Amino acid sequence: MIFLSFDYNRDKLRLIVEKYENRKAEKQMPKEIIDENQFIELSKIAIHCRVKRGKEDVKLKLRTKKYLYTYKTDIKTADDLINKIDCSIIEL
Repeated sequence: MIFLSFDYNRDKLRLIVEKYENRKAEKQMPKEIIDENQFIELSKIAIHCRVKRGKEDVKLKLRTKKYLYTYKTDIKTADDLINKIDCSIIEL
């Protein structure tokens, strides 16, 4: 919710609204993980892990309270990771 007073000129008002929209967009974007060990550490605090299997690769998506983390890997490594993580697993 934005509270604005009417004594601002239009340029300042536009800047405030743009900053708010940019901040809101940042919260909605998932974060990509590159390191396998970081993925395992984040799985300890995750609510669940969604597994999306493609023809050549697998996307693992960890949902925490605040963010969605994604990790893209090959099929063999994904199967090993799924056995190591602590949260519930949802196959898509």
